[in-house]
Amino acid sequence: MYIGEVRLFGFNFCPTGWLQASGQTLAVNQYSALFSLYGTIYGGNGQTNFMLPNLNGRAPYDSGAGASRSELITGRRKRRSPSRTFRRMAIN
Repeated sequence: MYIGEVRLFGFNFCPTGWLQASGQTLAVNQYSALFSLYGTIYGGNGQTNFMLPNLNGRAPYDSGAGASRSELITGRRKRRSPSRTFRRMAIN
């Protein structure tokens, strides 16, 4: 487990010691190590508070690393699968 790590869990709660990535605002003085990694990438004023990424209804798909890209977690919204109809073929 690393500070700032984003991990998916297969249950509907956060384990002890983890924070949910739901865009909540955190105090800089309470989470100074996490603030030193995230800064105000996801929001906040940078003096007294900062925000976590909001992955509600999204799934992380990329760390954002690259020569011209900033280091941030991006996400895609869930999309409904296109409806498909299947016709049963007759067996001769």
